[in-house]
Amino acid sequence: MKSQYLDKLLSSPWNIDKLRGRTLLSHIAGLLVRSDRPAEDVFGDPLPKMQVVGDVAVIPIRGLVSMVVPDWIKEYGLNLTDANDIVEEIDQAVADPNVAVIVLDVDSPGGLSIAGDKMFDAVEIAQKKKPVFGWVADGCDACSTSYEAIASCQAILAGPYAAAVGCVGSYIAYLDDSKYWANLGIESRVFRSGELKGLGEDGLSEAQAAYLQSLADSAGAAFRARVKKYRTGIEDADMEGQWFSGSEAARRGFTHGTAKDMSAALVKFRRMIE
Repeated sequence: MKSQYLDKLLSSPWNIDKLRGRTLLSHIAGLLVRSDRPAEDVFGDPLPKMQVVGDVAVIPIRGLVSMVVPDWIKEYGLNLTDANDIVEEIDQAVADPNVAVIVLDVDSPGGLSIAGDKMFDAVEIAQKKKPVFGWVADGCDACSTSYEAIASCQAILAGPYAAAVGCVGSYIAYLDDSKYWANLGIESRVFRSGELKGLGEDGLSEAQAAYLQSLADSAGAAFRARVKKYRTGIEDADMEGQWFSGSEAARRGFTHGTAKDMSAALVKFRRMIE
């Protein structure tokens, strides 16, 4: 039904005065550019946000991690996190005199490489002022970008039945559909200035493929270097994109151990501070 409505909306003539239509356009523009982070999704359910309980600030990192996510997209509750929001909450927790401990509560399969880089740096800076810890509950993930985000924490604990921890590495997915179009009798010709311009428009050349591989290699190497800076016990062979359960991640050095729940983890975190 939604698609039928959109079809009619786009194909039907409109009877609306341009001057009066500006109110509609201004409303749409306001939704797109507003800076207020929504507290609820369109269904009225609360979106993940920092909660301060006593002297502990718990910052959730949920779902796919991206950057500069429009607020109107966040409102649909698509299990999408903006790294800029996480960094902002970390800064708020550091600035709050009532907060003594910061915990990043993670359940995320990862996301943009640069998002992980930014969160890692933010945690590293915050760590100089207040203790920051990472927590991964049973059934939850801390993979790829989200693991990079907590790699610089003072310590990481996970539930023994955490679903996946680690997945260190980077990749670029490229869909080569040139043969599909060729089989339909459609030929694509690209006139380029620069071997890498219009990359992939007519299939990947060896130079273009090598360039994409270099980007993935560079991002992956930076990721591993950040992890190894703080998680020195992890073997290089375990940072090839694999992920591990909570108990196995502890044995392989990805975390400092396990805890049955957040409360138990907080007890261990406080002991580490003492």
